[in-house]
Amino acid sequence: MKEIVIVLGLPWSKKIKYAVNTYPTHQLVSPFSIRKAMERKGVYDPNSIFLFIDLVARSLMISNRPVVIIEESAKLEAIFIWKEMAVEYDYNIKCIIFDAALEKCFLDAENQDEETLKIISDKSKEFEQLKEVLNMKYQIIIDDVTTVNSDELIKSEDKEDEVL
Repeated sequence: MKEIVIVLGLPWSKKIKYAVNTYPTHQLVSPFSIRKAMERKGVYDPNSIFLFIDLVARSLMISNRPVVIIEESAKLEAIFIWKEMAVEYDYNIKCIIFDAALEKCFLDAENQDEETLKIISDKSKEFEQLKEVLNMKYQIIIDDVTTVNSDELIKSEDKEDEVL
């Protein structure tokens, strides 16, 4: 199946873990992972990371592979870019809005300081607006939009651990 899944959500909301567990046959494209790899190699350039992500996604789509994109931007323009790419390569596009509590993301953040709290808080407001637009009954941007509550996922993971 030619499918691109866009997973949106706050930083440190466990989007990658969700994507890996939910879409094991899809190829994962994560700006966070790519940025970390570039930093390790000493070639990180914030201006070129999105070009690199675009190239990786296109190469996977040319090969007709299912793709999961971890989208860090809460801007509607980012969704339009992925939508255009999906149409260009004849892919179905699906959007997962990963709903996570601001407090939970902050507790999982690498640095628990005032700057991190401001970043997460600002992103939270942006994602709420994007979620509202994508969940509108008559929006025509994305056909399949699902909101996933991260707290529910964590509870179900805890139950699985108890069974094991």
